[in-house]
Amino acid sequence: MAQRYPCPVCADALDIRRMYDKKYHVRCAGCGRADVIDPCGNLDGVVLEFACRCDDGRIEAPGGGGAAGAGGGAGTAGGMSAERLSEERLVRSAAEIDGMVGGNDVDEMTARILRTQDAYVSHYERIERAGPGPGPPVASAGLGDGLAAGLAASGITELYGFQADAIARVLAGENVVIEAPTASGKTEAFAVPVLEALRR
Repeated sequence: MAQRYPCPVCADALDIRRMYDKKYHVRCAGCGRADVIDPCGNLDGVVLEFACRCDDGRIEAPGGGGAAGAGGGAGTAGGMSAERLSEERLVRSAAEIDGMVGGNDVDEMTARILRTQDAYVSHYERIERAGPGPGPPVASAGLGDGLAAGLAASGITELYGFQADAIARVLAGENVVIEAPTASGKTEAFAVPVLEALRR
């Protein structure tokens, strides 16, 4: 069972997540205090460093002033400033998001997701919606002979364009979201590369 550490200020549970660069993002859901801590041997050391920073005023509640605040702060991950979040590469800066969006109009929900400050947006690409059209033959998808033969035995000899694109991207290790009509082959677009990856 995982060790639960209390916040040194409000005693609510700390959320401790290891980041890509071996640092830790420590956040209290209760008072909103958060910081990025360098590795300190083990989690006890990370929590001790977080407590020391809270005690000497280096970590304040969202809104400043050192008083306990509510929740995660105004649009930032646990009260850390947008600049600090960007500096630590926890989120992209507003300028980076603007560059990814370019001149595209985005709907309100997409804009909220892109500018959330609660997660790192790795990539944004707008692909115009088109109905599934014929794509390449299964044999050209770079799949193993057994998997290609199994698909052919099931009557699948050609892929839709979005399936071929998704298979290539998933096999390259990318995260993929597909929007396509019901019964157009989304399941195959995800299952085929997973089976191929298992085969490899």
